[in-house]
Amino acid sequence: MAQHGNLCDSMLDKDLSKTRFIVSFPNKKVVSVAVTRKCGSSTAYSIIGYTSTGVHDRDNKEVLFNNNEFWIYEDECPHDIDYRYAIIRDPIERLLSVYRHRILIRNKDNVKDECPTWDSFVNNIEHIQKNYYDVALHSHFQTDKLGLDPTAYDKIFLTDNIDDTFVPCIEEISGTNIPPIKLKPTKQFDDGIVVTQQHIDLIKEYYCNDCNFLEQAQANQLLVQ
Repeated sequence: MAQHGNLCDSMLDKDLSKTRFIVSFPNKKVVSVAVTRKCGSSTAYSIIGYTSTGVHDRDNKEVLFNNNEFWIYEDECPHDIDYRYAIIRDPIERLLSVYRHRILIRNKDNVKDECPTWDSFVNNIEHIQKNYYDVALHSHFQTDKLGLDPTAYDKIFLTDNIDDTFVPCIEEISGTNIPPIKLKPTKQFDDGIVVTQQHIDLIKEYYCNDCNFLEQAQANQLLVQ
């Protein structure tokens, strides 16, 4: 059964309440990382050794976990924070992934009955979000948790290349060799989706704050690519 109205909103608020973690490495360097759930959070957790579940895991994760200290809230951390980072996913690629994996493949609550095509999904995203919790969880506004100002962070990383950018950064700061990531295979198929300029414009309009965050991060040379 689909989750409707205020119930869906309250469930989402609860699941997205923890979007930041602070880690102190053995060399006493302290890093705060802001990343919203389902936008690279599992990968980010596993990179620094925090206990996580899902498709992302790393060899010797328990070794990293035992050597680091962690906090969820900055005011709980007794140390000065040396670096503040954020991780964000490109809104267009993210919504495309949501449609492919949460609707075409998973189809929880039979959401595909309401949006049988990519075009119908993009044109009705607000309605789908409000009525289908699984979609809302994977497509919420990232800036609701990251904030609107990218200059609050020292660097911004993209989810899609996190292993090529975030990992080397954390290795350098921590003086720790980050073990390789292990990914469980995801189903691949030819879905025939065509992303038109109209789709891009609609997504940019709906996710205007997320898109502006990315644009401003790039303009201020904060985006690591």
